[in-house]
This record gives sequence, C-alpha cells and structure tokens, in this order.
Amino acid sequence: MSESILQNPEDLYSQGNKYRDQQKYKEAIKCFKKAVEMNPDYKEAWHTLGRTYGDVGKYDKQIECQKNALNIDPSMNRAWVNMGWAYEQLEDYENWLKCNEKALEIDSTYYAPLYNIGLYYKNKENYPKAIEYFEKSLISHPDYTSTLNHLGMIYITLKNPKKCLEYLEKSLKLNRTNAWVWSNIAWAYAEEGDYKKTIEYEQKAVRINPNRELSWYRMGWAYHKLKDYKKAAKYYKKTLEINPQHIAQTNLERIKEYKKKVRWWKFEKVMESFDESKDFENIWENLKKAWLTDIFIIAQIIISLIFLFNSQSWVVSNSSVFEDGEFYRLFTYSFVHGDIIEFIFLMVMFLNFGVALETRFQRWQYLLPLIFFIPLGGLLRIMINPFFEYQGPAVITWGFAGMLLYVGIKTNPRLATFLLFLVILPIYNLIFDPSVYISGKIVPILLSDFVILLIGINLGALFYRFNNRK
Repeated sequence: MSESILQNPEDLYSQGNKYRDQQKYKEAIKCFKKAVEMNPDYKEAWHTLGRTYGDVGKYDKQIECQKNALNIDPSMNRAWVNMGWAYEQLEDYENWLKCNEKALEIDSTYYAPLYNIGLYYKNKENYPKAIEYFEKSLISHPDYTSTLNHLGMIYITLKNPKKCLEYLEKSLKLNRTNAWVWSNIAWAYAEEGDYKKTIEYEQKAVRINPNRELSWYRMGWAYHKLKDYKKAAKYYKKTLEINPQHIAQTNLERIKEYKKKVRWWKFEKVMESFDESKDFENIWENLKKAWLTDIFIIAQIIISLIFLFNSQSWVVSNSSVFEDGEFYRLFTYSFVHGDIIEFIFLMVMFLNFGVALETRFQRWQYLLPLIFFIPLGGLLRIMINPFFEYQGPAVITWGFAGMLLYVGIKTNPRLATFLLFLVILPIYNLIFDPSVYISGKIVPILLSDFVILLIGINLGALFYRFNNRK
C-alpha cells in the first residue's frame, strides 16, 4: 500500500513498521516522517523513526528523534536506552552511560539499561561493577543469553573457569547455534587444562561456523599441548587457510624445528645403544630364555600400536589417581609413548637390561621389581609434582639399571662401566627435549628416577646376596 493513500498517523506508523520488518528502511522512514508531520506529539513514531535511522547508521538523526520523543514523554525509558545505543555507536561512552542511568531512574528493574551499564563497566575492566549490573539484569530477564555470555567471559578473565562454565552452559541450553558460546566454553576448559574438552567444544563451534579461525587455531594449540604434533600442524594449517597472517604460522614453524631436533638426537642415541649392546655377553643367545622380557616387549608393541602412541586415557596424573580413583593408570602409563623413536630407544634399553636380569636372577626376583617399579615410579612423579601427566616405561630401565649396576660392580667391571653409560643415556630426553624444561617436568622425572635407581641398587644387592648365600 502506498503511504500517500494512508490518511492518519496510526496507519502510517503501522505501515512503517511493516516496511521496517521487511528491511525496507527508506520506505519505513518516509512513513514515520509523515506520521510525525501529521502528529508532532506522536512519541512512538518519533521513537521508531529514531530506531530506523539507527538501522541505516544515521546515529545523529537517531539521537535527535529520541530527544523529540523524550520531550513529549521524559519517562519513556526505551527512548533513553535507544539514544544511549546511538551514543555507543558513536563511541561516546560517557553519554551512553548517562542515558542508561536515566532509564534506570525511571524503572530500576528494566533489564536493558542494567545490561548496558554492566557492559560499560566490563569494557572499563571494572569487573565487580559489571557483575553487579549483569546479575541484576538476569533477575528481570534470566534467559538473556548475551548477559550470560558476558558474565562467563568476565569469570574466565578472572581465572575462574568453573564459574565461567556455569554461565556459558546456561546460555548453551537456551541457544545451541551460537559458535561464540561453544568456543568460549572450550576456552574455559583450556584454562582448566582439559585440552580434550577444548577440542571437543571447538569442533562443535566450527560445525556452526567453519570460518571461525580462532576455533581452528585453538584446536591446534590444544593438540600442541597434548604433544600430538601431527594433528596440531593440521589445525594450524587450517587456520592459515582462513588467515595467512595468523600467529599459527609461528607455532607451525616451531613444531617443524622441534621435530627436526628431537628426531636427530633420538636417532643418534638409539644407534649408540645398538652399538653398545654388544658388550652384553651372549645377549641374543639368552633372548629365548628371557621369555618374561619377551612378553613385556610384545605387550608394549601391541598396546602402543593400538593407541598409536597417543593414549591420554592411560597416562598418569595426580588428579586421575587421587581425585578420580583411576589407580589402574599407575600401571598403564608405562605402555604410553611420546613417539616411535622414543619407543624404540626404551625397548632397546629394556631388552638389554631385561635379558641380563632374567638370565642372572631367578624369575621371581625379576618379576617382582618389574611389577614394583612401575606403580612406584608413577606415584613418585605425581607426588613430587602433581600438576603434570607422565607416561613411558623409562622408570623400569632405571630400576633395572640399578640392580645390574650392583651385580656389575661385583662381577664384571666392563658391564658396570657400560651400565653407568646407559644410566646416563635416559637423561637425553631431559637435555634435548625442550618441552621438559618448559613444562617443569624435569624435577619430578629426575628425582623419581634417581630414587628408583637407588632402590634398584639395593634390590640388586639383596638378590645377589640371597643367590650367593652359603
């Protein structure tokens, strides 16, 4: 219907709203302007005309229209709020605040000015004030997801991820199609150190918005934290497809350099251990006799292949054992490896030590320390530093090295010299693996392995004397 046919302000106002709903803003403005020309005291027409000017970015005219509405009715708090919004778009934040405070004077329970004032204080990083106003806003409008989202973000900034999750999970129940919320829940889990959950929630975010570069980057970063460098690189590359200038490029280069360094050093050390293994007398002839060692190595190979060197559910940590009661991890962590080179290196050492022990001692004297060293090593590490996860059977080699060291000193100086060399070799992972220093794991690893070495020396002495008693 043409606005020229309409004869009264109410019909023009109604037609203007229809145009506005259809995003025909030019036609809507014409209707509202004619309505206020016919009735200059038509406050609703002035108010909606102002909102429509805001729709097309004409904020000065929006403010002018809201002032006209307020001249007619100073208690029209919606006009104060809308005028404040225009000031916000013009980055005049003090007038934005004043307009919302005026609206609150009219109705202290109106959620919109409460929310806006909360947002003002959040932007000013005055978080106690922001929380106060956001919480008041929720009393009037408990299902307003924007308020819940901003409260969540405040609490994550305050390093309170649990409180953050409380608000964001509520928001998610109201709207599961907001990628921003999924992503920020992922961030909260990242702050808690739960990188698997971080990845899970970011995957849901990118299903909603495949071009959300932050989500792709954060998944790469989470896999980086989990030391799954292959997947980390994959997601960093995906980030760079969206934004070639992203910091993901720097992290990708670090992974490449790290892999080169680790691969070279570990390869060198594995070769050394193969060469030196000749010093064990008749090791290959005794291999068939050492069937317990064979079983353990075969089990290591099978389980590692099943989990592809990446079983986070089997690593040991303070929280998994003492909080979740998953005591099985005190054994399973010894079957988890960082990568194949580390796995080969440790298996070579275990082969040397295991065969030597099993052919020198009685089988129960071999099996008992094997069962004993694994949980004790895991327990020592998580007690010395409870903030990290640990994996790998290196602790067993330290215990066996201690047992053989005593025997070597007593019976074979050449063997003892070689054992001292091999005892030093595991430190390669501490010297040439930067992540050990960065993470702070070096102290619990060195202390726990040194304790196991000492226990091994004493067990070696005990069993040696037992077997050589008169």
